[in-house]
Amino acid sequence: MTKRICVALTLLIGGIFPVHFARAEDTIKIGFIAPSTGQFAQIGNMMIAGAKYFVEKNGISVVGKKIELIIKDDGGQPDNAKRIAQEFVVNDKVAACAYRKSNPLAVDRESGDAAARC
Repeated sequence: MTKRICVALTLLIGGIFPVHFARAEDTIKIGFIAPSTGQFAQIGNMMIAGAKYFVEKNGISVVGKKIELIIKDDGGQPDNAKRIAQEFVVNDKVAACAYRKSNPLAVDRESGDAAARC
């Protein structure tokens, strides 16, 4: 699981995935939604540890821009995950979001919902 997260972050940070909301600023924000409490806390804490380890080992900058990893706990609850994704897009202006694949953050991508852009 941790290896999968590291690969995903590498691809995301490395630029293979398009970063649609990136600004010309010096910081690229990446929102990371993981359950650090609740029934999926063990998985979420391993995901968080993997993401932090990746950033620690590979540095916090890419192409001269600082990477800011914003981690928030959804408690394993779909409603919380959707709310956090909306906060990332609207308030934090993240360039991209990462969350566990099995997260039931079932967002209708054509609804125009802010979380759909995450």
